[in-house]
Amino acid sequence: MGITLPLDKICLRSGILCASCQRKVDEGVISREELSVLKALAEVEAGLKDFEGRYVRAIRYGGNLVILLEASTRIPRRLRKELASRLKDYGQILVARYGRDPEETINSLIEPSRIIGADEIYTPDGSRYKVLKIDKKDQHTVAKIEEALKEIARKIYGVEILIEYVASKERKPKISMEKRDIRSSLEKLGL
Repeated sequence: MGITLPLDKICLRSGILCASCQRKVDEGVISREELSVLKALAEVEAGLKDFEGRYVRAIRYGGNLVILLEASTRIPRRLRKELASRLKDYGQILVARYGRDPEETINSLIEPSRIIGADEIYTPDGSRYKVLKIDKKDQHTVAKIEEALKEIARKIYGVEILIEYVASKERKPKISMEKRDIRSSLEKLGL
């Protein structure tokens, strides 16, 4: 159990890299910027007994940071909070479950909101866009990280995304009290 990291946890906790870990940094497999993220993950994962995952990548966007972890379960809230407090110098910290496609990863980032539909658009110049449809009632929360979502899709999956806010079809129309009273009265009369 725990989080699988690309560098040795002992090296990360001590701050002194062995030859193997130093080579990964020198060759650019791990950026110098990622070292502080990996160190925070190594320190935090010791307190997470039930979580199992694998570090994929950290992406900077603007003054913020997105950390992608491959996991079979949801990312624990405790892990998100601990990383946010340890890496507060990076701005807003988003921790997401990495998936095989952009929708899966983005769904993890916008929880409890969710994607309610997806389409692909092909333009005459050969460009391809993925349109993700999100419930309009979630627009105020998702819009805050919309640029991060686009950046992740572009950098990790090589896909340009557009986000469209639509009215959910799951909602039932609200019946005013007056109409309910009329309906119940009509039902009582057998009409």
